[in-house]
Amino acid sequence: MPAQPSARSKGKPRVLRDFVSILWLTAAIVAALNSSLMRWDWVLVHMVLLGALSHAVLVWSEYFTGKLTHRAPTDASNRAQDARAILLLVGGALVVWGFPAAHWALVVVGACLVATAVVWHAAHIATRFRGGAGGRFRVVARYYLAAACCLPLGATYGVLLAAEPGDTWRGRLMAAHIAINLFGWIGLTVVGTLLFLWPTVVRSRMAPGAERRTAHALWFLLVGVVAIATGATLGTHWLAFAGTLTYAAGIGVWAVTLGYPLRRKGMRDFAPASIFAGVCWAGIILVWLAVFMALGGWDTVSDHLYQIGFVALWGFALQLLFGALSYLMASAMGGAPSVRRAMDTVFNWGATFRIAVPNLALLAWLAPTPFPGWFAVLGIATLASFVPLMFIGAFAGVHAKQQLRATGSHAGTSTTNLTAAGTSATGPRTNPTGPHTANPNATGSTGGVADGAPGTAPTPPHGIVKGEQ
Repeated sequence: MPAQPSARSKGKPRVLRDFVSILWLTAAIVAALNSSLMRWDWVLVHMVLLGALSHAVLVWSEYFTGKLTHRAPTDASNRAQDARAILLLVGGALVVWGFPAAHWALVVVGACLVATAVVWHAAHIATRFRGGAGGRFRVVARYYLAAACCLPLGATYGVLLAAEPGDTWRGRLMAAHIAINLFGWIGLTVVGTLLFLWPTVVRSRMAPGAERRTAHALWFLLVGVVAIATGATLGTHWLAFAGTLTYAAGIGVWAVTLGYPLRRKGMRDFAPASIFAGVCWAGIILVWLAVFMALGGWDTVSDHLYQIGFVALWGFALQLLFGALSYLMASAMGGAPSVRRAMDTVFNWGATFRIAVPNLALLAWLAPTPFPGWFAVLGIATLASFVPLMFIGAFAGVHAKQQLRATGSHAGTSTTNLTAAGTSATGPRTNPTGPHTANPNATGSTGGVADGAPGTAPTPPHGIVKGEQ
């Protein structure tokens, strides 16, 4: 008999699912304020990319898998997810502690724990999509599985880097490490997820043929990652350079799917603007790496790659993560328009300022001119302001839900389809007939509920967005 959906944790937060990314982000803020830490820049980058963002990848890719395959989580799957979160958390902490302190054994153990968590996660994703589940969006499973295969290999390169090789080998290993982890593990997951999430965030229709383009792009992206890593390992600049061009070609094939919804609706909220800024910085990083592969020696590449890592943190990872969470948290809290409006109002506070200042500060830091320290502090503080706004927005959503319950209002509920036939307009819609009605074509229907969207606050049991019950 099929396992029964979890009833115990519906609508309730789970610490290991919902708060680990917040823990990592808080630790990263503390590290950013304390430059006396050993290898401060390395610690900061890995707290965000290996800690906060990798945890988010595991949690959200599992959540979206449940939505796309119409399979609700069970108590057993929740316990397994928590176990994977513990492995990733402990492994990441050992790596972040062991590498700056020159404890190679801790790095090895931590990398093994991280790889175990991700391989286990990949097996779970493959099981969920087995037997044709997911239909036309099975391409997303291929992206998630390919991404998961990258991380153990990237972790191996990280372990070799921790052994303190010479300058030439450091540059080669670091180039492969960045290509596999940033372009493979994180990049492939982002591309696969934005296939259906981007039109939803923009509140537009999915581009015609988006699934086909995304499927074709996967081969370019995989060949690109493999070529960069192989070229770097062998010390062959032309192969690594060809890999960056191939990866860029894949991004070009896929990026058309982003432009269609954007041309229809534009960007009026913080969420799509922040995600879009992160994607743009990913493109800049790719071009930057290509230039180094073409012109630089391996002994000098490593010096520049530290800059690339910081840009990946500041420009790509944090903006992408904050943009996605600002949409998904509001969607998860509840489908009533008043709830979403309350949370969106908080997340859109000073949106133009919060997008412009961090990006201008990052551009100024990269420019070959003196960079004022106060501007750096302002940029980091503005970017980090999302963390307290995350809590304020969650409280605003809870308050709005309490008001609805107090008045006994059921009207004005809405649904959000992540992928309904790939063509229906997404976003909150008023349902004049009253309570939430399941759409059998939508991944957010009650036939495929997930145990609330993972985030930072209690989440509802009925899909991405649900009406008040």
